[in-house]
Amino acid sequence: MLSHLVYDDDGILYANLRMDDQSVVLRSENDGGHWETLLYVSELDNSQSYYTLKSFRNELWLCGREGRILVIDQSGNLLRQLETGALYFRDLEFIDEDNLILEASRKILRSEDGGRSWEVIYGESGGQVIGFDNPDNGLMIQTRNSCPVDYAHSNDLIASTRNGGVDWQGPEETTTNFRYQYVQSQRLEAGRYLLLLRNELLEIREN
Repeated sequence: MLSHLVYDDDGILYANLRMDDQSVVLRSENDGGHWETLLYVSELDNSQSYYTLKSFRNELWLCGREGRILVIDQSGNLLRQLETGALYFRDLEFIDEDNLILEASRKILRSEDGGRSWEVIYGESGGQVIGFDNPDNGLMIQTRNSCPVDYAHSNDLIASTRNGGVDWQGPEETTTNFRYQYVQSQRLEAGRYLLLLRNELLEIREN
């Protein structure tokens, strides 16, 4: 199954082809008109991860097994392996070269040293990061409570932080299943985002 298309800063397109016991990372220099195999890798987590492939400053970051992130260059050479201590990756966001936000199963982790070390900044209940403007200011969809019995049901709100995720504040009023409808977000400018849900597009602004 082909998934996770990303461009690097040079306009090179990469894709991840998932198979049963390994993955193939493909590379294209003409927007997908022709593909070449960059590398075969059996260390990718193909089953429990939402994200597998990200690009940052012409490096590819790949979601590995057992909480490991593999960083490779444009030629497929392994540059480094990063241990996160987390499982079931959901998303990875680059704020800048040093500051990264990692969503794992019911946890949000932060690194201030380029991924060499990680700390949990949110682990009380389910959460989905919308985005960070800088290392201090960010938004997330926060789940106050959920009941995954017969079907997914959650009461969610949009919370903000101004100290890098140490504290989160949000309204008392919640929205039903907001997090389950969330698909992705796009930062327009500081404090202003577009949110894509399953059946609608929302613009939100931080007050």
